[in-house]
Amino acid sequence: MARLLGALTAVVLCVGLLIAPGAHAASVSDKVTRTIKVVRDDSAAECRRLQVVAHDVCSAVGGLDVSEQRMADYEGSWVHRALALQRGLDDAAPFLRQLLPHTHNSFNSAAYPVTLTQLDPNQLYSMRDQLRMDIRAIEMDIHKWPPVDNPLDGPDDVVLCHATRVPVGPAIVHAGCSVDRPFTRGLVELRTWLTEPQNAGAVVLLYLENALDGDVTAHERAAADIENVLGPLVYRPADHGAASCAPMPMDVSRAAIRAAGRRVLIVGNCGPGAWGSWVHLRGPQWNESGSGMGDDYPDYPACLAERAALRYDTHLIRRFEDSTWLATMADGTGQGSPGQVTAVETRRMVRCGVNLVGFDQLHPQDPRLAALVWSWAVNEPSASGGPCAAQGRDGRFRSVSCRPRRPRACVDRAGAWKVARRCPSGTTFSVPANGFENERLHEAAVAAGASSVLLAYRNAPGVGWTRQ
Repeated sequence: MARLLGALTAVVLCVGLLIAPGAHAASVSDKVTRTIKVVRDDSAAECRRLQVVAHDVCSAVGGLDVSEQRMADYEGSWVHRALALQRGLDDAAPFLRQLLPHTHNSFNSAAYPVTLTQLDPNQLYSMRDQLRMDIRAIEMDIHKWPPVDNPLDGPDDVVLCHATRVPVGPAIVHAGCSVDRPFTRGLVELRTWLTEPQNAGAVVLLYLENALDGDVTAHERAAADIENVLGPLVYRPADHGAASCAPMPMDVSRAAIRAAGRRVLIVGNCGPGAWGSWVHLRGPQWNESGSGMGDDYPDYPACLAERAALRYDTHLIRRFEDSTWLATMADGTGQGSPGQVTAVETRRMVRCGVNLVGFDQLHPQDPRLAALVWSWAVNEPSASGGPCAAQGRDGRFRSVSCRPRRPRACVDRAGAWKVARRCPSGTTFSVPANGFENERLHEAAVAAGASSVLLAYRNAPGVGWTRQ
């Protein structure tokens, strides 16, 4: 009921914004559409929480089946298998060459108890379920807020909250925070998933959006939370010989983090006290922005100009969307809410080498998950295929017999791909680690007139598909 009342309040607020002087017609339309969607989605979430009517009724209200059955279906799908195999291809590559499927404001989900934050969620499923959907970079926003049990006394709590900092005289008010979940709750959820046996090899990037206002006590408290909950799972600046608040090590791989006995790399901004001994600075090589309007990201090879301008080769590139009602209402451009990341745009970003593709409202049957697959063709590798892998005419991988001999995929130290019967001097037999490298190899195959190119990637007995 609280969620529904909050959604209805959004309608009232929206009317005020709509009649404001200078309201743009397109902006008005987008705001009305988004407000109606908020009411519908919040009603569906409240329906699921109360469990007083059939699940199908809640699905009809929200227009989407949000359920454990959908999650189970996904975990048995080709998309899930392909993404799991694909992670093995960039596991030993540095972060600059990795693809990390990502959710924006992962913590802000309708799956959690009602708060002001959860009235306007970015996500439908819990963080644990997002990780089950092959997300490997999650985001938590942390704010300081008076403790619920004693709001007039004692240090502020560190909570998970989607809010705006508003100056009120000498103070900063975190507008949007309320009775929110403590930071520890999100950390425990991450730790629980990491320690499940089936996730033993997983490495996760945790992005903390820090709204602690430089408060020393709040930072010390947050650092203590990280130590107490994640502790030895965290890859710390000291683990690679760096000082406190060191920039994120872009040359480190997930395999190296796992070899050090760690499972989580935390990035954010710098802070006082022990904070910097746990959290890496995003640093000068981190480049992020919200997506433009849907499908406006250039496809390969048109994106090469952007790659050069933004120096993709030396920078970690993050692109994300914001689907919240707040973002729509705050937009003053007349273009409506920030552009949404579509399946078409996802595929383009993957082909062009974007590292972090950040989704809102992700669900198990979301076509954007399939768009993350740049390697295997649909339903490959097949049971009837051989133990070798080859890139076909369409640039996708297929399991094939290791005979007859095929031209090989070869790459030099500069990352230039060649296709030849024998790899020339100065090159090595290899397999692409990401979608951009796969496009480069495909170009080389077309130039060489090769319809099937052997990859350094085999299905080893008792091991599975591994790079050679």
